[in-house]
Amino acid sequence: MKNTIYRRLGYVVCYILSIHILALCFLTAVRILHLTVNAPAGLAVGKVIHGMMIGLKFDNVVLSYITALPLLTLGICSMLPIDLRRWLRGFGIFYSVLISIVIAVAIADIPYYRFFNNHLNWDALSWLQFFSNTAGMMLGEKSFYVYFILAIVVIALFVFLAMKITSFFRTRPQTQYIDYTIRNTTVSVLVWLVLCGICFIGIRGSLQRYPISVGFAAFTDNVFVNRLGVNPLFNILESSKYNVEMPQLLMDVDAEEAINYVQQALHREGTEQNPLQSTVEGTVTDRPNIIVILMESMTKWNMSQTYNGEPITPYLLSLYSAPHCMSFDNCYSAGIHTNNGITATMFGYTPNFAKTTMPVPPTQYAGLSYNLHQAGYTNLCFVTSNPQYDNMNGTLLENDFDRIYSQYDYPADKVVNNFGVQDDYMFSFGLERMQEQTEPFMAMFLTVSNHAPYIYPAEFEGRGKDASQRTIAYADDAIRKFIDEAQQTEAGRDAYYVLISDHGAPVADYEYEMVYEYNHIVWHILSSRLDSAHTAYDGIAGQVDVAPTVLSLIGLPYTNNTMGNNLLTTPREMIQFVSNECLGCVDKEYFWCYNIQTNTEYLYRIGSETNILSENPEQAAKMKEYATKMQWVNTTAVKQGWTKP
Repeated sequence: MKNTIYRRLGYVVCYILSIHILALCFLTAVRILHLTVNAPAGLAVGKVIHGMMIGLKFDNVVLSYITALPLLTLGICSMLPIDLRRWLRGFGIFYSVLISIVIAVAIADIPYYRFFNNHLNWDALSWLQFFSNTAGMMLGEKSFYVYFILAIVVIALFVFLAMKITSFFRTRPQTQYIDYTIRNTTVSVLVWLVLCGICFIGIRGSLQRYPISVGFAAFTDNVFVNRLGVNPLFNILESSKYNVEMPQLLMDVDAEEAINYVQQALHREGTEQNPLQSTVEGTVTDRPNIIVILMESMTKWNMSQTYNGEPITPYLLSLYSAPHCMSFDNCYSAGIHTNNGITATMFGYTPNFAKTTMPVPPTQYAGLSYNLHQAGYTNLCFVTSNPQYDNMNGTLLENDFDRIYSQYDYPADKVVNNFGVQDDYMFSFGLERMQEQTEPFMAMFLTVSNHAPYIYPAEFEGRGKDASQRTIAYADDAIRKFIDEAQQTEAGRDAYYVLISDHGAPVADYEYEMVYEYNHIVWHILSSRLDSAHTAYDGIAGQVDVAPTVLSLIGLPYTNNTMGNNLLTTPREMIQFVSNECLGCVDKEYFWCYNIQTNTEYLYRIGSETNILSENPEQAAKMKEYATKMQWVNTTAVKQGWTKP
């Protein structure tokens, strides 16, 4: 039998298609698992099937990128007098490695989606800088073990089948002799070019003018179904652009209009060099100590949760009516990560979507720590584990913190997991250091117990239905004990205690495009210096308002070039915040959000899952203007250095 050129090309194409289809089957199986684990109740079957079909297209895009090299290389080799078996062996390994990575990412995305209500993105890769901490967090959470085992089994099975297919084609009789004819050569070259064109279309994912994007997956009003088809690796690559540039939504904002708008909204006159800057005179007669407790994942929703008829956060809940306490009922975090919470609370700025707020080199701010340092305060920070995680060490030390206490300062036998010591030990250690201070100080504590892997004392075994609730109960109690003990000391007796969440948590009460409860958080200010009657602030508030509000409350003079207000004199009508890919805005009645990847816009009444954008376009336009102009100025301020002292 003559070994014609097109017979060799057909042999190559059959091999590539076999691997490609095998990979599509595996990715579809993983997507079905994702559907089983993460789908909310009541999904329409027809829409789910549609979403799964879209998923095939996204998976095909990713696999087409991988297929391009084998198709190009083996296609050329099939037309040359080359022994294809050696090339097949190499590409068998090539396919096994790259597609195993795609499968691993898809499986890792299942628990990630369960926690963040969205797919893995570029920002998640920043955790690889702190591999040991991230690995410890994942290995310490037992619920992740099933996904580790699953990934190993599924990848092993794929590699086994891929190498079996490779072996099958390698054993087919092929010689290096080729019967070249003009007809055979011409047909083979044309067929190969057509196949390359089809692969290119597969890479684009569309015959339309623009290549496929995450927005292609959105076809209904159900958030989960709209995200079902997106391949996680595709989402990571797609989201990378939002980590390095301003999205189109903000690029369309007029600079002069935005600055004027923000100056009016924040009541700032500004200076020629800094349009945000204002100077506030002080009335302070002494310098009280300030203790900031940044509470891990303490969403406002936790305050409504009970177990056996008892609240799981009795202490934090009691502060909503406690004397000498000011509570902010409608407070929102600037982002959904701890580095966002630190930056917004200490320095008054919202993240630029997925971009970290603690970059290298660190941004310089004139926030709470700067102004306190100018007033002669010593600024201390207490964390449970590695202070270098998220570049926290560099950011805080370069922004007027004098000392960071961390795992390097604690006894080794007090470390309980990869996140270091438990909250109660950090608090007791910090209380000792506070009592050593001879000058006024600010002490910031970052709790972490309310973060998987969950570890809590045995006495909390009966304080919740699961490990998450029990840990929340423990975190609440640790804060109570610390404040009770601190208030008995000279260092903490007349101090201001600022209790605020670093961000919320995805509780899935509402199926919004953006997880509303991830940004709706707890904020209390507690001090014997406050009025004995409880103060309930029911206006809109945010982490960015902490610095100017606290500095004004204690009467210190300060420079304000943050994105926050002193809420006691300058209340805000609404506030904007972000997740990795969404810009949100709330007032007391409405929640507006915009997905910068899909360019989709939503408006909800808080507590309702119905998108009323078309019914109330005026309200949506008002909130969009506020959110986009605020976010543009926020992002520009960081870029232009308006944040600096």
